[in-house]
Amino acid sequence: MRYDLFVLAPLCFFGCIANVIYHSLHDHQHNIARHCLDGVSFGLMMMPVLSINGMGPWTGVFLLRPWVRRSWGLVMFFFMIIGALFGCRVLVMSGHRSAQGALWGLLVGLSFLSATHQKWYHVAALSCALTFMILVYFFMRHSGCWLLWRDSFVAVMGVSSQSVAPGWNWKQKLLGPLIGSMLLGGLLAMDMLHDVAHSVCDSMSGASH
Repeated sequence: MRYDLFVLAPLCFFGCIANVIYHSLHDHQHNIARHCLDGVSFGLMMMPVLSINGMGPWTGVFLLRPWVRRSWGLVMFFFMIIGALFGCRVLVMSGHRSAQGALWGLLVGLSFLSATHQKWYHVAALSCALTFMILVYFFMRHSGCWLLWRDSFVAVMGVSSQSVAPGWNWKQKLLGPLIGSMLLGGLLAMDMLHDVAHSVCDSMSGASH
């Protein structure tokens, strides 16, 4: 915590500022809150680039040589850029295409790191996380709610970290996906209640006029 916290805080801050400035110069729609969230997301995803061993519980790989760590950090950055370009060009998603594509690219890069070191159990866990995120994407398109992917990413990474934790039996590991699914359902319910509240306010406003 003494290291990660002081690295993550400036990454998120400067990622937020840079993303807001970039979109203010290139976009006509100034949704500052959305751009701030996307910038924070990019800042968080830069953590494996700067500290690849920080993802060791998920990849099963801890690199000792500094030049090897830096090289794999550049590989993770490459996968993030490819994923962001994929999100911009392929994903049909309003507002979060590049950030979610970068997230997918990062998960693929982490799986590639585990595979090159023959950590097949971790490859399977990361592949499940990536599959879950892809299903969330199609679920979001179907429901019309575009704010679930960040929360679901936190949930699925927590579930996947339980899969590699020592001392967990199969019943405890099955409980993780159940809790993650309940969290996703709760987020969707909150979004639906938000839409209902807006509909009620609009109807009351129309009746008053």
